Amino acid sequence: MDRLLGPPAPTWRKTGAVTWHNGATEGASAFAGALPDGRWTLLHRLGGSPATTDRRGAEALAASRPRGR
Repeated sequence: MDRLLGPPAPTWRKTGAVTWHNGATEGASAFAGALPDGRWTLLHRLGGSPATTDRRGAEALAASRPRGR
């Protein structure tokens, strides 16, 4: 069964084809990103900088793209 998400909340951002959101509290950070074709990633890290979490989450999402695209 296909499941579609509704439109993202206003706090989500769009960069190119990626719709994403991030956040951090003391000692933890998270990145969630989705592509229009339904592929998505969620990364949660304990320790390290939120900027590194964002970068690693974006890298994981980019790596999920089928070869040749």
